[in-house]
Amino acid sequence: MNIDELTIGELRQVAKLAHAIDGTSQPQTQTHIPPTRKSIVRSRDHGVVYGEVLSIDGRTVTVKNARQMWSWKAATGFVLIDVANYGCVASECKFSSPSTSPILMLESCAVIEMTDTAIASCDAVPNHKG
Repeated sequence: MNIDELTIGELRQVAKLAHAIDGTSQPQTQTHIPPTRKSIVRSRDHGVVYGEVLSIDGRTVTVKNARQMWSWKAATGFVLIDVANYGCVASECKFSSPSTSPILMLESCAVIEMTDTAIASCDAVPNHKG
């Protein structure tokens, strides 16, 4: 095995092994998102929410005041990055009411920090009554 040819995934496995051998805990993943900054979080199994990101640990993201985004329409563009940048068209979105306690988003695959414009726009979406 040539150490210069290791993939990122292989390096992560080596790091886990090293921590297991010396008994230290696994370091938390660092994030550039300021604590409690609203962000959109996408996960493999739980769908998409937006709320205040409290922590990111590997693929687990803890979100406070999370609102499930069942459907959305970006104010400009059409993907989640556009919603995070430009906001949404409130009349064409279906969002849940905010969670009453922090939720754990397991198997998260995207955390997208929102602009102030996007936050104001998404906060204006009424709670969908079903």
